[in-house]
Amino acid sequence: MTVNDLIERLRALPNKRPIAYVLWQPADVEVEAESMCVEINEQEVEDVLFDMQDNADCEFGMTWTSVRCSIENIMENRNNEEK
Repeated sequence: MTVNDLIERLRALPNKRPIAYVLWQPADVEVEAESMCVEINEQEVEDVLFDMQDNADCEFGMTWTSVRCSIENIMENRNNEEK
């Protein structure tokens, strides 16, 4: 999901309607990748965020574990492509 996608979804709601929302940004992914000693490029950061969005569920939501798992998925895909 992009910022524009989110804006469009929010525009469809009444202005005073309460919502709960979690926002993960590229910097969050970059910090977590660094803590995992993983070098990640801009496209991979984007891929991680899309992977998180695609795999989020209502039971567990999106957590730091989600970030780590998505980074691991992207790194596994990178390694498979390099073979």
